[in-house]
Amino acid sequence: TSENGIGMFLEKNPDARKQIFLVTKSDRRDPAGMTELLTRSLERLKTDYVDLYFLHGIKASRELNDDVKRWAEKAKSEKKIKFFGFSTHDNMEECLEGAAKLDWIDGVMVKYNYRIMNADRMKAALDAAAKAGIGLTAMKTQGVISGPGKILPSALTDTEADRKLTGQFVQRGFTDGQARLKVVWENPQI
Repeated sequence: TSENGIGMFLEKNPDARKQIFLVTKSDRRDPAGMTELLTRSLERLKTDYVDLYFLHGIKASRELNDDVKRWAEKAKSEKKIKFFGFSTHDNMEECLEGAAKLDWIDGVMVKYNYRIMNADRMKAALDAAAKAGIGLTAMKTQGVISGPGKILPSALTDTEADRKLTGQFVQRGFTDGQARLKVVWENPQI
């Protein structure tokens, strides 16, 4: 429903489109399916292009195959998208490392939070993607693990690293959620 809501706004305020960086995504991997979903998104959003189009939830860089590359290049040449990338929740380091080797990935949205921000491989993968000129967007910054039937309780009981990062704030009276926000706030490199 968010695409419909944004579309209603843009229909009433067409000049606002120039000031909005609009992102949407496809969970289809085949070119026909991606075209179908992009067309549907453009109709819902009441616009003729999106700024960034994500292939949603990839699990391995091999999903970024030649068919997807050709599709992205075609959508760009038709001016239906400006940038192309993907989101990932799993196997993020491999996905980022793979994207850094490609010259056609413009943006990546990754799960990035206090639980994983200090992992050496994650830091190296993010650095490789940034050096390749890939724009990075963080999601799930509070460290909540979600998925079918999975929600992490808010108690800080996962690891010693969790307690070390957030414990100092909990001891000062912050709630678990506030402590996580504080860790992210005080570590702008995230």
